Amino acid sequence: MYKPMLHTALVLSTAIFLCGCLPDGSEPEVSTGTAQTVETQATPGQIIDEIVKMSAEPEKYGNAPDRYILTQQLAQMGPTTLAPLIDFMGAPGTDQKARLFILQCVADHISGAYLPNLKPLIESTDQVTRAMGVTALAHIKDPAVIQLLTMARKDVSPQVSFSALSGLAMQGDPAARQELRQMYTSGTTIGEIKVEDTKREIVRVLLRDATVDDLAVLQDALNQPFIAVNARFMIAEALGRLGDKSAIPLLEQSLNLQTEPEYGEMVKQAIATINERQGHA
Repeated sequence: MYKPMLHTALVLSTAIFLCGCLPDGSEPEVSTGTAQTVETQATPGQIIDEIVKMSAEPEKYGNAPDRYILTQQLAQMGPTTLAPLIDFMGAPGTDQKARLFILQCVADHISGAYLPNLKPLIESTDQVTRAMGVTALAHIKDPAVIQLLTMARKDVSPQVSFSALSGLAMQGDPAARQELRQMYTSGTTIGEIKVEDTKREIVRVLLRDATVDDLAVLQDALNQPFIAVNARFMIAEALGRLGDKSAIPLLEQSLNLQTEPEYGEMVKQAIATINERQGHA
């Protein structure tokens, strides 16, 4: 239930968080609900029209995995077939929630070929739109992106600056990842955003390609009440992969917070992985 769309949901939580679309600190659940379907032989234009139509009703289609399937189908049709969707995000009249909806769809398929299409978002006078553009940049492995993210770190908006820092961390910048870990430990906030909300977003960013350097943050976060269902799954999985035996009692403790059978299986697998690695050490 959680695994198919888990990564996408977590990666884009920062964008949702910065948009203020989840004021209660919750996150979108991965749903089995479906959107309107498009025929397998649909043209790029038909798929684009369908996704844009769904973006007008994000509350209805926000949890439908079909939108990700349609976007993947569109991305496979050519190197720049997503351009109309990104252009739609940057259009002046596009609603912020529709922008977010499209960003969630396209993020995992964005490449350097789309940098010109992202320019209107990055240069927008609206801080939320800039934050979305910068968030999208984080998914592009290109030297030009590092420069753009570094420039965005100087943005007057704390939200945009944090998006840029997160992007650099997702690109593997050691200094950026270390700064995020320090922010978590010290309880640094982003503007008026609560400490626990800031920590939640830091964890989500560090979960991307987590290493032993992130172990202390992940171990602390695992049993924190502000960590949502999907994130705790990812933390448990990462702790198992990192293989530190000190995580075992914390994983066992987390079963009191999250009682779903799927999570229990994840914890069981994580502990087995840790024990196996310890046995080969």
